[in-house]
Amino acid sequence: MTPRLHQHLGRVVFASITLWLLTVFANSAVAGGNPAPQINSLSSATVDRSGRLLIFGSNFGAQAGTVTVNGLDAIVTKWFSDEIHAYVPEAAAIGKAPVQVTTGDGASNSLMLDVTLRQSDGRTQWRFQVDDYVWVQFITVAPDGTIYTSDSNRLYALSPDGGLLWVHEGAGRGHPISLGADGTIYASGFFIKAINPDGTLKWQVTSPIPNYDIIAGPNVGPDGNIYAIQDSPLEGGGLGVVSVDPDGNIRYTNPQFWSTALNASDIQFGAQYFFVGINHAGGGPSLKAYHYDDGEIAWNQGEMWISGGGWPILDPFGRIIYRWGQIGMQAISPDGSVDWITTHPSNPNYLNRPTIGSDGVIYASDSFGLELWSLNPDGSTRWAQSTDYDHNTSVMSIAPDDSMLVVGGAGDNGGPVWRNWLRGFDPADGAFIWHVPLHVENGLREFISCREPKYSSDSRTTYVTTQFAGSLNDYGYVYAIDVPFDLALDGDSDGYADADDNCPDVFNPHQVDSDGDGIGDACDFLSDDCVDAIPICPGTLTGSTIGATPDGASTCNNFPQLNPDVWYSFTPSASGPVVVAGCDSIYSYFLSVHSGCPGTEANQITCAQYGCDNVWPQVSFNGIAGQTYLIRVTGFAANEIDYTLTLSAESCDGDGPTPGDLDGDGAVGFTDLVMLLAAWGPCGVPCAADLDGDGAVGFTDLLALLASWG
Repeated sequence: MTPRLHQHLGRVVFASITLWLLTVFANSAVAGGNPAPQINSLSSATVDRSGRLLIFGSNFGAQAGTVTVNGLDAIVTKWFSDEIHAYVPEAAAIGKAPVQVTTGDGASNSLMLDVTLRQSDGRTQWRFQVDDYVWVQFITVAPDGTIYTSDSNRLYALSPDGGLLWVHEGAGRGHPISLGADGTIYASGFFIKAINPDGTLKWQVTSPIPNYDIIAGPNVGPDGNIYAIQDSPLEGGGLGVVSVDPDGNIRYTNPQFWSTALNASDIQFGAQYFFVGINHAGGGPSLKAYHYDDGEIAWNQGEMWISGGGWPILDPFGRIIYRWGQIGMQAISPDGSVDWITTHPSNPNYLNRPTIGSDGVIYASDSFGLELWSLNPDGSTRWAQSTDYDHNTSVMSIAPDDSMLVVGGAGDNGGPVWRNWLRGFDPADGAFIWHVPLHVENGLREFISCREPKYSSDSRTTYVTTQFAGSLNDYGYVYAIDVPFDLALDGDSDGYADADDNCPDVFNPHQVDSDGDGIGDACDFLSDDCVDAIPICPGTLTGSTIGATPDGASTCNNFPQLNPDVWYSFTPSASGPVVVAGCDSIYSYFLSVHSGCPGTEANQITCAQYGCDNVWPQVSFNGIAGQTYLIRVTGFAANEIDYTLTLSAESCDGDGPTPGDLDGDGAVGFTDLVMLLAAWGPCGVPCAADLDGDGAVGFTDLLALLASWG
């Protein structure tokens, strides 16, 4: 190489490096010196179309920019300097896609995201994650099948297959959503908004007194006008009872003092009056009737000496169906006179808002004990279920074609976790038909949050919203669930789709899961024999001896050849007193503790029939560290029983998860390493891969995982 050529190449290399440095500088700062945004991690490596995506990083700025997924703009709902909430575009191609943030300071680096299709799960067609928490939600379904719902600050529009169409900010707060004849959506917050079908603002009515909530409506009346009620301060003012025409012109306002209402209500429209139920913080009559032309009160619950509470609902005959006291239902004529009162034939605790079929048949349920109840339009009882204190209900509605009664509630299916659920019942007799369990996420139970389930026009799909019991999860879901009972989804015909059934090949409608491992006792009766005893640690569990066979004996009960029994084992990690008790079980039963298998009178350590309030069994003994003790549970003679078992001791071998065991399989291995690396960088709370608890997954966490390998 000649000196001249060498010198020329050196200049080329120098120029190339200089150009690269200038490019890097240009992409990392603007004239003001602000660095470009930087993405450190994503909330998940795989997200469905229209799925919620959290982007963690730095330098995102105070003003929202844009988020793209494979070059397509994503809908953004929250923007912070170090965190962005967005939704994967419904049009995004399936497969690997770059995620990038762009602000006025430049474009960020890209991280790859695996975009996938939404998948059905048993009866659940799809579920969509909303981006905020709100205690009560409403759902409205348009004639074209579009589903509208809201969280605490925004309105969502979803396609029938669960795709996100648009989000409108500043409309939500868990208030009713109503539709005009032209497809306009009416929603509210501290004001009334009219929103076009494409999600753009049509008009807005604000209050002269800000920050006072809409407590009833907005709902579209039979005359096409919009009606609502705004809460007002003690000194009065605000909109009060307000009516607005479809063009956004205020017809009238009638300011009133409400003493702060506790919950939002929808408005029920009769021929002469419209009706609301307002739950006052300071007490006072709840049910009120108003004139259409000026919003003046026609009558209220107190004036008419009406007992009861809640939110009214109108039947096809124009009467208000309303809870009477806590244990009955009543029909109230439009003029406020009571047509009939009927009390529940059982002994309910607190009846929920009823639902009414197209034929005027009424359905109600108990908040504490299920007790579904159906009444004829004349108030006579059609059928009623007996008390079931293992379950309670919160919401219910009947399908438009009267084919299914959909009920939301919660219950204990014999396992350690109280789970919420959605169920279908036969309106003809209240027979149980199907069940969809809700989830537990981050240790919090999911519950039905909508005022009532809604339906597609053909009654084949029901829609519900959910939130979580606790503030840790700042999100909720919209579910689309099959209404008809499809035997193809339920192989054992026990009402649980195979995807939701903890024992899909064996009929087990109660879904008892004694050890809480997700496998029903009907398939998982591993503790039937002493040698298959289930290891337990201090705590309380429930179970059943249904289906068990005799396997042991003790001096406390006779006829061991008749006693179906189940077994547990306990190995204390420290020596000390051990107490095993069956307090508060449904039935009394026998407990015995043995030193080995088979469990017989010869190796019995202790046994009891009584000891806990002289009703249930309780035994105690001094445990030796490292020694395994076998615990036998059995009923009287050949009786099969449900039971509660509480073990009290200092500790047991195996207490606590292994650090780094992210997949919970009892060992730290390659899967755990992959999960840790996928979460690398800043992460939210809780973050299982953040082993040192510093708010980010990094090198220290990697060392901790490797130290626990195996």
